[in-house]
Order: sequence, then structure tokens, then C-alpha cells
Amino acid sequence: VILAGLVWALLDGGATGPLPAPSPTAAPLATPVKDAQAVSRLDIADPARIDDTWLNPDLPEGTWADLDLVHLQGPLTPDRTLVRFDLAGIPEDAEIVSATLTLRAELWGDEVFPGAVVVYTVLTPWDPTTATYQTPWTAPGLAAGVDYDSTPLDIRPIAETGPLVFNVTKALHAWIEERRPNQGFVIMMSEDSHNMAHWWLYLSEQPEAAARPTLRVSYRSHE
Repeated sequence: VILAGLVWALLDGGATGPLPAPSPTAAPLATPVKDAQAVSRLDIADPARIDDTWLNPDLPEGTWADLDLVHLQGPLTPDRTLVRFDLAGIPEDAEIVSATLTLRAELWGDEVFPGAVVVYTVLTPWDPTTATYQTPWTAPGLAAGVDYDSTPLDIRPIAETGPLVFNVTKALHAWIEERRPNQGFVIMMSEDSHNMAHWWLYLSEQPEAAARPTLRVSYRSHE
């Protein structure tokens, strides 16, 4: 009898109070909307699509387009490396999302000295088979602000053998979206690097694909 009375009280909203109101139903989460224009990625590491060469201040009239391994030294020996990629695989209407340049460096000798590697955009046209430290530049080794943009694209400290990855999105934006001439990159040690900093830099003639310069471009296309 007591149990039956308790049940009746609960149903009738008696001494124990009315039944609690049901919890409101949570609104469904919004479904993520995917970008209507998918991001595509292009990796360029084929030697047939890369021009590169080394500019040697010790032999300023020499040409070095056939080398697969070149020096990268501190400001006491300010050598330069030129690299340019064929961008034909990128649609003309592409919107550049990001771009990276990967270079592989290896320590020359046994001791590491403080240093950093800088990448700039080249402004003066050049040919890998004829470019030297002296020509076709305004000044030997390229003049800043004339032969190359004096604002660095990126700079990376170098302390061990391995890949160096540089952000070169600004250059790809200029070449693809603004239709500026693609004269490639110039690579050098920063002016505040130790004079004894000395590395090997791998070029496109390397037999191992992973060791070659690689340009990775992510973009959206309206095509």
C-alpha cells in the first residue's frame, strides 16, 4: 500500500513535487564545409626542369654548370649558387598557397662554425652554361638591389648535415600571380656567418633524387 501511494504521489505531482522538465535537445553541430577549390601540390626535382650553377670568386671567369656538389662558404669567400625551376606544370590562373625550396647541405671538414644560409630572388637573366662570378652581373657576385632583390626570401641557420627548407612563397606569388619573370634563386651564406663556415651544397646533377634541389608548390586553380 505504501509503495502504491508513493507511485501515485510521483505521478500526481504530490509531496515530492512535479516531474522534472525534459532536457532540451542539443542542436546538431554544423557540418564542416570543404573548400570548393581543392589545394593541389607540385614537387619539382627533375634535373631536366632545373637550371643551376655555382659562381666561384676564386676563379671568377669559370663556369660550373655540370657540378653536382659545390662549395657554400662564409663571407671571406663569398661564393654564390644559382637555382631556377621550370614552372610549366603550374596553371596560369593558380593562386599560390605556399612554396618551399629544399636544399641538401653537408659539412665540409670536421668542425662546424656558426653560420646561416640566405635565399634571395634573382632579377637579372642568366644562363647556367655561361654565368660566371663576373658576368652577366652589374657587379661581381651579383649586386644587391640590382641583380637580386636585397630583401631575403628566407634565412636558415646551418649547424648539421641534412636538408634546409626555405619559405619561398613570395617568389612564387610574384612569378605566377603577378607574371614577373622567373630568374630563380641565389643562395649564399649570411654576412654575419663565421668566415670559416664551409659546407657542400648538392645540385640537380646528383644521382639521388632526394639530394637534389626541390621546389614544392601548393596552389588552388580555377580550371
